[in-house]
Amino acid sequence: MNGAGKARKAMVGLFAGAAARPTAYQGIYRDFVAAGEAPPGEAGAPRSREALVREAGLPPEIAALLVQSGAKSDALAELEADAMGAAGRGDLEGTRRIHTGAD
Repeated sequence: MNGAGKARKAMVGLFAGAAARPTAYQGIYRDFVAAGEAPPGEAGAPRSREALVREAGLPPEIAALLVQSGAKSDALAELEADAMGAAGRGDLEGTRRIHTGAD
C-alpha cells in the first residue's frame, strides 16, 4: 500500500473512531500520514465522527446530514481503494467498472 492508500485508511479509521485522534488534529493530518511521519501532538482518545458532531451541539437535522455525508465519504474511499488496487494490478478494465459502477 502506498502513502496515499495508508493515509486514506488512516483517515477512515480516524473518522470511524477506530484510531486515536491526535490532540493537535488539523486538516493536514493526512499529509503527515501519507509522508510516513507522525502527526503533531499526542495521541488522544478515539472519537467517532458521530461523537464529534454531537459534541459540536449542531441542530439534529444538520448533524444527521453530516453523519450521512461522512458515511458516503467512507464508501467512496473504499471504492477509490478498490480502483487504485485494480489499477496497481494492471486491471484497467476493472478500474473503469469500479468508477462507472458497471459491475
